[in-house]
Amino acid sequence: RQMCIRDSFKLIHYPVINRYRLYNLKTDPLEMDDLAGAADYQGTVDVLRKELRALESAMADPLLAGRAP
Repeated sequence: RQMCIRDSFKLIHYPVINRYRLYNLKTDPLEMDDLAGAADYQGTVDVLRKELRALESAMADPLLAGRAP
């Protein structure tokens, strides 16, 4: 699993099952309310996914070896 945090949002990606979870750490510090599927947060998910992809490339993440971009 990979994750990144920006401002108060945390995006977690589970590459084996290609699932994303998004949490607002300011209002939900226990990460109980997954916002990834909520329409109001799709822009946030998109921004954090781009950041996560950049981190994955910079770190040459072995979990992603052979995965299509």
